[in-house]
Amino acid sequence: MQLQLIYRKLALITALSVTLLSGCLGQKPEANFYVAFESATKQEKTMFEDTKKLAALEKNGQELYTQITIEGKENNQVVKEKLDQAVTNIHDRKKILEKEKTALDNAQKEVKSVDNYIKKLEDKKLQEQAEKVQDMYRKRTDSFEKLYDSYKKSLQLEEELYKMLQTKDEKLKSINEKVKMLNQSYEQILSNKDRFNTYTNEYNQKKLAFYKQANIKINEVQK
Repeated sequence: MQLQLIYRKLALITALSVTLLSGCLGQKPEANFYVAFESATKQEKTMFEDTKKLAALEKNGQELYTQITIEGKENNQVVKEKLDQAVTNIHDRKKILEKEKTALDNAQKEVKSVDNYIKKLEDKKLQEQAEKVQDMYRKRTDSFEKLYDSYKKSLQLEEELYKMLQTKDEKLKSINEKVKMLNQSYEQILSNKDRFNTYTNEYNQKKLAFYKQANIKINEVQK
């Protein structure tokens, strides 16, 4: 085997969770805006731990692939076991990816009514800042959809690769071409991940700026 798989860690930056300095905000539109976006953040709470699990699985997947390519001609039984483990690893990553998507989908539901709150804001500058938060949240969501699609595609390619490696008469050229396709897909994942993280940072900053502008007294900021 001539080509090496180049895994890209899916280290995602999560939305900041912000708590209030005092207990009650009342029913002002800016208060409802705060509740909607912080409720969305709570829905994403599992993502941080899930991303760490995914990174550990990716590392294990890289190790398995290396072992398979090194031991391929030496011990067929060991390689068969490693191939089975690699396929299980792919399925485990699929489960975590779907869990992360569900968390983001649930978070989106929390901000569906934000349009109404923005329209009710009397301060035009505050309204503009709220629109910036909403726009960045949408960009972040759209970028995750692209990341999800590219990661799902790469998992499919990986599974196809391991099926090829299980076939005795598979040509080396075909396997190398599949590895090239996989590495290209990993580059796409990296690009989509960086975009998502950039939008997340900007969303966090704009959200905090809105709270400050709206005189919402926050107690702490947590990852």
